Amino acid sequence: MKRLLAALVITPLLLLPAPSFANPAPPTIVNAESGESSARVEWKAVPGAEAYNFYLKTADGRFSKINQKPVRDTFVRLTGLTNGQPYTFAVTTLDAGGNESPASLTQMLAPTGYAYNTLTVKGGARAADYVLFTIPYFTGGKSVQEIFRYLPPYDGNRWRIFSMEQGEYKEFTAITNIEPGKAYWFITADRTDLFLSGKTADGAEPFHIRLGSGWNLIGSPFLYPVDWTEVLAHNPDMAPYLGPAAWDFSAGGYEKAPTLLPFHGYLVFNAYDRDLDLVIPPAPAQPRIFEEQPPVALPRQINGDGWLIKLSASDGSYHDTDNYFGIVPDMDIAQDSLSTAEPPAWPQHLSVYFIRGNETGIRRSSDIRRNAVNSWITVIRGGENRKVTLSWKIVAGNPKMTLIDLAENRRIDMNLNSNYVFSRTNTAAHKFIITKNSR
Repeated sequence: MKRLLAALVITPLLLLPAPSFANPAPPTIVNAESGESSARVEWKAVPGAEAYNFYLKTADGRFSKINQKPVRDTFVRLTGLTNGQPYTFAVTTLDAGGNESPASLTQMLAPTGYAYNTLTVKGGARAADYVLFTIPYFTGGKSVQEIFRYLPPYDGNRWRIFSMEQGEYKEFTAITNIEPGKAYWFITADRTDLFLSGKTADGAEPFHIRLGSGWNLIGSPFLYPVDWTEVLAHNPDMAPYLGPAAWDFSAGGYEKAPTLLPFHGYLVFNAYDRDLDLVIPPAPAQPRIFEEQPPVALPRQINGDGWLIKLSASDGSYHDTDNYFGIVPDMDIAQDSLSTAEPPAWPQHLSVYFIRGNETGIRRSSDIRRNAVNSWITVIRGGENRKVTLSWKIVAGNPKMTLIDLAENRRIDMNLNSNYVFSRTNTAAHKFIITKNSR
């Protein structure tokens, strides 16, 4: 019989529903393995079979037939696959009458081997021009000097790179272990292309990342997005110590990110007092490469007398928009998607955070309570421009609130106004008290 060598071409294939026909018996898959840019699937011969069809599971969960002619052997070898990308295949039986059997599916397969990507950094000289990126490849133990040897000699005025180890930033020669799962701050004075290459992680196997106590820079170790809720579900003992969303940095500010995208870097807070061995699970289904995910969902209806307000600040160059406070009576504190620590900020970054009188050294990006309280302490610091706009939006409920600017001794009715502009006289923190009025 003639053997089939299939080069995988996704674009021209016709999308079909998952095959589910009733007559011949389905094949029994006896071996499915991946190699360098390739995969091989083998099955037992089905008595009375005329031939077989071979399918690829697509991103929307349907199956696309790969073979143009019926397969008359009991295996298929596929070439031209993307290293690091998971694939799921299916095979069906055809009888002499053209009837097709139900499908037998392979486990998820991910070819491993050399891969590369070009990351463009726009350049600039401000803290807002830093990017957080990750290299989802094993670089073979190469140093930063070797990986970026095509860049000019290291000079803080031309380009800089930082890692975070044990809660401390390391620069250039102090950086060790360039590997998947770690992220790095990077800035360059001019627009620059970073050429990233190496061996991919096995996208069908779990990946282990060591998180130190406090803040960590991480990224997807795979060439597909990683859903953070899937990570927490896979690590239930660690979930109470980790923020329910990672933090992304772009356009001069931090925002919560429910998904780790390939080549992007993120900050994650470990509230435990020791290191955690976090397991990143492989994609639960055929992944959607580089697809942005919706932001963390907010409750629009809250039981009882609960309410929620979003607080944002901007100075025109920097912003901090992902801050919430309020009362959510039925909230599970450990799992609340809004109560997370405030990310560490460069001195130029604008940072909005909440503090509580009974806590020392804790900055909260949000201050959500289960039980009724009447006031919240809010602090704004950093930024580079004199004018700062503090704005708010009621997300749920109908609370009556007053904003008190302690530095200016001003009171603002938050129900009659949606923002407040104040002037920074120096780099000192600007403190506010937000109170809930009695009805």
